[in-house]
Amino acid sequence: MQLSQNIYNGGVTAIRKDLERTQGMQEVLSTKVELQQVRAQIDQVYFGILLSQQQMEATKLMISELDERLEGVRSKVENGVLLKSQQLILEAGLIKAKQDSASIMANITSGYLVLGELIGEKLNPFIKLTLPDPVSEGVVTDVARPEMALFENSVKALEQQKKLVQTGKIPRISAFGSAAYGRPGLNFLNDDFHDYYMVGLRLNWNLMDFLNADEQNEVLNIRQKTIRQNEESFTLQLQTQLSRIEERIKAIKENIIHDKEIIEIRELVVAESSNQLENGVITATEYITELTHANRARLSLLTNEIKLVQARAEYRTALGLDLE
Repeated sequence: MQLSQNIYNGGVTAIRKDLERTQGMQEVLSTKVELQQVRAQIDQVYFGILLSQQQMEATKLMISELDERLEGVRSKVENGVLLKSQQLILEAGLIKAKQDSASIMANITSGYLVLGELIGEKLNPFIKLTLPDPVSEGVVTDVARPEMALFENSVKALEQQKKLVQTGKIPRISAFGSAAYGRPGLNFLNDDFHDYYMVGLRLNWNLMDFLNADEQNEVLNIRQKTIRQNEESFTLQLQTQLSRIEERIKAIKENIIHDKEIIEIRELVVAESSNQLENGVITATEYITELTHANRARLSLLTNEIKLVQARAEYRTALGLDLE
């Protein structure tokens, strides 16, 4: 029977346990980085659907206005007040608006398909998405991106590997013992059966590990420097991205102010054009032109309001924060 007990191995066992825990955390953080990328994709698709839904609402409003105006024009045509061509122009405009509505619906449907694939669920394209309400004002400086934690964890893992390499320079000491029964024993001059045993200390030292330790340590140092350089590059790119989003938010806010001013003017023009059409002062083509301008102004406002929320959500996503 032989027994062996490790007495001193330079802390290899503890270092390996720490390294295993660090490597396990590294896998967790890598998964979080992948989920962060998926979240950014989900944001893009989600807000894309919201924009298409707003386009649909604006188009429906235009269809409703054309329907209402067409009814009055038909009556004027029947009474000989307006030419038939004016009615036909409005009907053509109504058909075009319905075609636009069908195209927008196709975009919405495809958007829901992509969103469903990203989240792993089958979604009903007729369900209207809600507009999130992220924190709107105030610059957030806290960065909670999983990439940052992954960089730190990777450096930590390499540091632990360096410690493990350094243990190769240190001899291992262990105690051993052996016992047996037989003949001859340790005394070759005694032919009788008897029990015997041996105890002692064993010293192990690997010369190749000692010679290669410094070289391996230098390789690990280079890998650490590379990770730090990647971290600096990532931080710089993130800061640039955040600055761009902040500038975009300012621009969108200004556009919203102008959109509201334009809508007021366009609605007054449409109201006047409606009366002029019924009185034969302008043609149906001119009326549709003004109605289209007003519809585009309303759509621009709705679009910018969504883009503002999207930019704020993108800002928080870039920071790795929840939308709240």
